[in-house]
Amino acid sequence: MSPLSFFEQIVLFKFHLGMKQTLYIHPLISLLLFLFLIQSSSIFAQKRKVIETSSSLPAGAYHAGFRIIQLYDYSRSYKEEVDYFGKVIEDVQNRPIQAYIWYPTKRVKRPKYMPYKKYVEAQFMRERYQRKIDKEQHKHIKQQSLELVDAMLYSIPTTISAEELLNKKTKALWEADPIKERFPLVIYAPSYSSTPMDNAMICEYLASHGYIVAAVPSAGKEQQEMSSDLEGLLAQVEDMEELKGFMQTRSNVQISKIGSWGYSWGGAANVLFQMRNTYVDAVLSYDGSMEYFYDLVKDLYFFNTDKTRVPYLFMAKGNSFDTTYQFYHSLKYADAYCLKFNELEHPDFSSFTAYVASHDPQSEQYYNEQNFEGLALYTLHFFNASLKDDDHSKHFLSKLPIDHGFADSLLSKNFKHAQKAPPTEAQFFYIIENYGFSRAYKEYKYFQRHDPAFQIFSEANLNTLGYKYLYEKEDTKTAVQIFQLNTEIFPESYNVYDSLAEAFTIQGDKEQAIVNYEKSLTLNPANWKSAEQLKQLQQELEEDGGLIEGRND
Repeated sequence: MSPLSFFEQIVLFKFHLGMKQTLYIHPLISLLLFLFLIQSSSIFAQKRKVIETSSSLPAGAYHAGFRIIQLYDYSRSYKEEVDYFGKVIEDVQNRPIQAYIWYPTKRVKRPKYMPYKKYVEAQFMRERYQRKIDKEQHKHIKQQSLELVDAMLYSIPTTISAEELLNKKTKALWEADPIKERFPLVIYAPSYSSTPMDNAMICEYLASHGYIVAAVPSAGKEQQEMSSDLEGLLAQVEDMEELKGFMQTRSNVQISKIGSWGYSWGGAANVLFQMRNTYVDAVLSYDGSMEYFYDLVKDLYFFNTDKTRVPYLFMAKGNSFDTTYQFYHSLKYADAYCLKFNELEHPDFSSFTAYVASHDPQSEQYYNEQNFEGLALYTLHFFNASLKDDDHSKHFLSKLPIDHGFADSLLSKNFKHAQKAPPTEAQFFYIIENYGFSRAYKEYKYFQRHDPAFQIFSEANLNTLGYKYLYEKEDTKTAVQIFQLNTEIFPESYNVYDSLAEAFTIQGDKEQAIVNYEKSLTLNPANWKSAEQLKQLQQELEEDGGLIEGRND
């Protein structure tokens, strides 16, 4: 199991401060957190001086605009309308989706960057978003924000206070006008129960280089807090899908170019998001839980590593390359990169520490500036190569980290070339439609020879396709070929032989129809329909034989 991020700690201890609620902490999570804090204390004891991070990575050709849009998914319930005793609950029933959006905007000489508190205060308006709040509400939110940032600073040796940090400037312009041209979209999935502010610094950086970054908070099925199970994980995936649908309506989004990026728990959600949505063109993981919770997700009905056929970059915490990175090692049809940050622990993949350091350069912290630089540069070049087809970025990724000034002790790289990917079931059906069955079958046999376990078909889907050609297209020859393939792949299914026999009957080949009805009945003697068809065909064949014999005389 992965260690906890900064924000996962906060969820456990400080998330409900000022809300008068109690948060149940699972004993296992409590133990992990305890171990993490012990580990952190030893890390922070090895302090290194930090160089100001804000000057190390120049922004791109744009300023980063930022806005928050409140959406609701009316197709999913969120909270019950009445409580156990039948009392109406005056709360949000439809699922709230608070969209954080970073985007390119025009550069100006004197930008009025928004304060960090814009990110933090949004945390406390996730369910009941209001643009106008009264003084009492604002006072309450301000207090909550102070307590939250104070908790975030708990493990970071710094001279800056929570109040000072909240008023420090970001690199984003609040609700600036977006540039009227289309940019690739990156959908970000934050860590467990966190909001997208856990990597706001990287989001700003990407926006300045010509990306639209859209993200939603990590929330469980029926509450703001995430649950460490499939139900919670799938809720986050569905939120990403709802967000993608909304972003597709925006005039400045190049919807044909989409990247998926996740941190920690979000690094499992964003992989599942790609598996369910074939339009995703690249997958980036910041020490993602897909590698640590693989056994949790592998039995999902749609989970199949062969569906990941786009570039995958996994940024891993320290120690040697771990053979337990099951998802990374299982990828066959994707160019897969693994970058190991030897000095980083799991919480360091949030840009929060680097943000603190950028405003407190005199403090000594455990975070080396080059680590943040490595995260940001490889993130940018990975998306540039995958979503913009940028040759310079492709060259950057092909080199070793040491070639870019990163010492081996700091950063190392592993890379796997993608194997030639077979067609998906849908692509196979497309080949039949546009190139003919023979071409499709040739492709199928090529991959089967190289991998005897190769399988892309559903028996039901292949059978349905056969009937489409048999009755809708009236292409009996192709229908017979499709049904024959189904018997080849699923030889123990009585139904596939029944379908093939039906096609032979319509084709007029009664002998082959009888052979396949007999095979179907051997596998399922109770199939009375096949028995009736067989009996009728045998009678017809006997009659036909007599007539033919008479004519020959």
